[in-house]
Amino acid sequence: MAKRRSDDDLVVRSASKVRAKTIRWLVPNVFALGQLTIIDGDPGLGKSLLMLDLAARLSTGRSWPDGAAAAEPAPSIYLTAEDSDDVLAARLGALGADLTRIFFHGCKDRSLDRPLSFPANIGFLDRALARTGARLVVIDPVIAFLDADILSGSDEGIRRALYPLARLAHRQQCAIILIRHLNKRAGSRSLYLGGGSIGFIAQCRSAWLVGREPGAVLPVAPNPPAAAAAPEAAAPGLSPDAADPAPLPGRCVLAQQKNNNGPLYPSLLYQIVAHASGYPTLAWLGSCPLTADELVAIPPRIAVRPRGRAIRFLKRFLAAGPALTEDIWKAGLEHDLFERTLRRAKDDLRIKDEVAWIDGSRRCFWMLEHHDLPRPAKHPGVIAFEQAIDALNKKYPPLTPLDDFERSLVPEPAEPRVADDEDHKDKPPEAAPAATQEPAVANGPEQPARPPSDLPAATETRPLGQGSEAMVSLPPPKPPPPSAGMGIWVPK
Repeated sequence: MAKRRSDDDLVVRSASKVRAKTIRWLVPNVFALGQLTIIDGDPGLGKSLLMLDLAARLSTGRSWPDGAAAAEPAPSIYLTAEDSDDVLAARLGALGADLTRIFFHGCKDRSLDRPLSFPANIGFLDRALARTGARLVVIDPVIAFLDADILSGSDEGIRRALYPLARLAHRQQCAIILIRHLNKRAGSRSLYLGGGSIGFIAQCRSAWLVGREPGAVLPVAPNPPAAAAAPEAAAPGLSPDAADPAPLPGRCVLAQQKNNNGPLYPSLLYQIVAHASGYPTLAWLGSCPLTADELVAIPPRIAVRPRGRAIRFLKRFLAAGPALTEDIWKAGLEHDLFERTLRRAKDDLRIKDEVAWIDGSRRCFWMLEHHDLPRPAKHPGVIAFEQAIDALNKKYPPLTPLDDFERSLVPEPAEPRVADDEDHKDKPPEAAPAATQEPAVANGPEQPARPPSDLPAATETRPLGQGSEAMVSLPPPKPPPPSAGMGIWVPK
């Protein structure tokens, strides 16, 4: 149990009496001795493999992959709660490690074998460092090595757990590297994506992020590159693992997101490859311009959302031309894409839809903007009928509004009106016109003569129906032509 302290145990010291020390490096400008470092990343990207590769290089005195100066061979302590000791030994062997310089923790009573917990077991780790002389301690993952009363989301609790580790690293002059998984949020800065409290990254002096290179798909290549199989064939000035930097699937990036000891270190590109032993190894592919924030700015989950997958599916399915909707639904279900999702993707791509009659049934087609639906050949009888209709339309074009207006200007002829009894009920009878004396006509007897316009109109009673009669006006009769020898008619 830790000794309780009182105010009498506390002192104040002048900075002038503190001896300044320069930073010592496990790997120059990468991992500092006497400090805590944290590495964040999603599962499956090789965080543990990176630390095993670092321990293997340290055990044999090999340089860092970017060509940093090689350190003297030194021991390491690897604390893990995910793999057994025999698996770790096999993986270290595939990485070319000197297994006599790498140590694991254990328990004499196997029934009590479980991960260490900090800060409770800080004393055991202190003694192990003193006995082995280790310059590297890896805690993988750090969440599994916290005391039961330490809440990973509590800033105060995390600092209380990590402070003794930081003091131990300073006292033993070793590098303690913590491994942590990312949370499920996306779109934030890389510093805020680690699981648990921000106190993890705040307490550590250096922080790194492991992320997949944008566009990478496969985590493991089927065959190891030639550089990984023959490290001695490295090109001058490059790491042995970077002898063949050709683009490969499944590449990942190790990027520094925080450095309290100087500027950020350049990012490094690597790939997980298979080894003849069956265990994975690393192929280092040189530097990379991507930063930690750029790695998390393109969340890989967006590309695999149903709507995004539906957009890619429709682009491929309709690339050859229009397709029936029932074929689209059937193929979409094979990719776990439902009709509602496909219709939303259709709106995003501005896909056209057209209806056509095929074999007497109504069918719907989808097509991309630059495609058109092919029209079936017409029957010769249909073609002849359409040509005849076109000829009639040309010969008798439809009326326009102007034609209707011109027709409205022409008056229609009035129909003759039939008079009935009602029209003459209140009218007095017409008096007969008075006879007028016509002038004498030479060379003949006197003949009454009138101009046609002065002849009275004759009337005639005609039956209109049963029990009714009406007066019908008749046109005046034409005057008789003059007889021979009667002379010439002279109007008055």
